[in-house]
Parts: sequence; C-alpha cells; structure tokens
Amino acid sequence: MINHIVMWKLKSNFTSIEKQDASHLIKKKLEYLPEKISQIVDLHVGVNIENPDVNYDVVLFSVFDNMSNLDTYQNHPEHQKVASMVKSLSSERACVDYESP
Repeated sequence: MINHIVMWKLKSNFTSIEKQDASHLIKKKLEYLPEKISQIVDLHVGVNIENPDVNYDVVLFSVFDNMSNLDTYQNHPEHQKVASMVKSLSSERACVDYESP
C-alpha cells in the first residue's frame, strides 16, 4: 500500500473566517474525489484545530494499492481541478509518500 500525505498552509492574508471557509471548502472538494477516482483505497481530510499561526491548516491522508494508482490519481482531471483550486488558496505545501505493508 502507498500512503500519500499532503499538508497545506493557507495564504497568510486570509482572515480567520476566510481561512476557516477555505479549509472546509478544500476538505469538501477532496472528500468528493473517491466518488470519481476508483484508484483511491481510502481518503481522509483534516482541518487543523490547534496553533493556527504555526501549524499547517489542512491535511490529506490517502491510500493507494501501488504507485501506478497514485500516479493515475494525481493526473486524473478531477484531481487536477481540485489541486488547482487548493493551489490558489495555499501558500505552502508539504508531501510524503511512503509504502506500508
């Protein structure tokens, strides 16, 4: 199994309300992807609730059977739409992909 974890910091010029709204929009859009992309085995999205000035704002944890399926997901048109939207709202991104039994 391939675990794909991505975290984003939202733009610093957002008010706390704008940041909250953007975080929940990102969560909603990401959680919609398993309906459209069959290669996703599991997907969870979390919105940060602690230390918003230093922590990342949104985290994605998703699971794929193999790297080929992760690649299919990353290049899928529905993912590309969401990725473009997230990129427009965020200032930083961190990602880790790792294999687990």
